[in-house]
Order: sequence, then C-alpha cells, then structure tokens
Amino acid sequence: MERFGGMWVCSNKTSVGIGYTYNKTDGLRPPQPHPSWIWNAETKTWNAPVPHPDDMEIGMGGTVAKLVAEGAEVTSLIVTDGGRASNPFGWTEQRMAEVRRAEALRAAAVLGVKDVIFLGHPDGAVEDTAEGRGQVVKIIREFQPDILVTMDPFRRYIRQQ
Repeated sequence: MERFGGMWVCSNKTSVGIGYTYNKTDGLRPPQPHPSWIWNAETKTWNAPVPHPDDMEIGMGGTVAKLVAEGAEVTSLIVTDGGRASNPFGWTEQRMAEVRRAEALRAAAVLGVKDVIFLGHPDGAVEDTAEGRGQVVKIIREFQPDILVTMDPFRRYIRQQ
C-alpha cells in the first residue's frame, strides 16, 4: 500500500490514496486519477474509521458528500472522544468531549452519513494494542463495507520531517 497525504482507500480489489502523494524523492505530487471501481454502482457501502471527531469532515468531507449524493451509504467510526481538542473556552475534558460528539453528529447529518459509531477512547491516550485494533476490526466486520477509507497513518510523521 502506498502512502498518501490525504486518505487511504482500500477495497477487496486494491488500494489507492486520494489526495496529494508525498515521498522524500519526489516531494508533494498532485492527486492521481481515481480507478473507475471507486465510483461505480457496486461500491455502495463505505466505512470511515478516523481517530478524532472532525477528522472525517476535514480530511474527506467533500468525498463523503459526493459519495452519498451518488447513492453510497457511509458509516463513520470515531476512535477518540475529542476531549483534549483545542479549547479556548476552558471547558473540562468531559464537556469538550460532549461538544465534539454533538458536532460530529451534526456534521454527519449534513454530509448524509448513515451511522456514526463512537468508541469513546480518551483523546491523546490511544495506544496500538490488540484490544484497540480488535474494536475497530469488529465494527468493520459487522458493517462489511465495500470500501474502507481512512486517514493516512504517516501524515503526522511527514509534517515533522
């Protein structure tokens, strides 16, 4: 699987990144053409596991809206509660998490997302564990999406270089 700066799209056929490609040799390259299977009538169910509330909307909101408009069913899976997000109001983490949850639900409604699933892990405290991966895998197996689209896991490391 290649590393892309926007998001990863995976299916049982192949994987492709949507967004700008980055590597040390070529730098930042514009988006590559989408394979036709992404937009065809057979890819009706999509799942978007993301770390935080607003990651789907910011990272792939336009794509989600386009997919829904074309008849796709999109499910969002949000791993953390967003309680440690930028907080100019001085709210508690619990209050911030409640606000972020409400915002994610409103944004999903605007985009036409069918289901939003919150795992509710504390923001900034998620570790790569078998239990955590198991929770995500369980949801993916339950919904059995045709396409899985998520954030680029290497993006934060690219910015730091």
